[in-house]
Amino acid sequence: QTQINFIDATPLLSQLKSLHEVFAQNDLVKALATQRKFLIITNATIDGIPLLGHIKGLGHYVIGDFSRGHNAMKRSSRTTVVILSAYFACTIALPATTSTAAATASLQATITASSIGSVIGGLSMDTLITLIENAMSKNGSAYGVYNAFAEMVKNPLDIGKMFDFVMGPVLDALIGAFVGFKVYQSLHPP
Repeated sequence: QTQINFIDATPLLSQLKSLHEVFAQNDLVKALATQRKFLIITNATIDGIPLLGHIKGLGHYVIGDFSRGHNAMKRSSRTTVVILSAYFACTIALPATTSTAAATASLQATITASSIGSVIGGLSMDTLITLIENAMSKNGSAYGVYNAFAEMVKNPLDIGKMFDFVMGPVLDALIGAFVGFKVYQSLHPP
């Protein structure tokens, strides 16, 4: 299922799959379903990109689609906090060293600190959004890692739910590692 989702979500691969479904399998309905899935995933991806997701959210607010506006704002704001937390962790919380003897350790420390910072930032936003959603609505819900955990508990044998629960913080850490690496490169030019 993960491979199918990857193909359906990837630009060009999704379109090639749909062409195969139309011309080789003669199944227009299946091809349209593939492209519908592609658009849903692309839409969700754009929601999570800082600034772009914020602009998209504002656009939804302008046309009166508050549900999609809230979703875009939450997702893009969460990503922004993950990135800023990683940056804060490796530039403020962990002072950069400049000695050549500590260059390797400094790179490792910078990447480690920024990874931890980004995971903390993601969990903090998930907590904040979950608390606000539940305070504002009787039918509030869990957000982010809390939602993934609740889904995993409901379906303990579903490996996809377990994967979602684990990969949220892992992806946050990877974003943090990238930020830390770029900060280290800017502080220690070759």
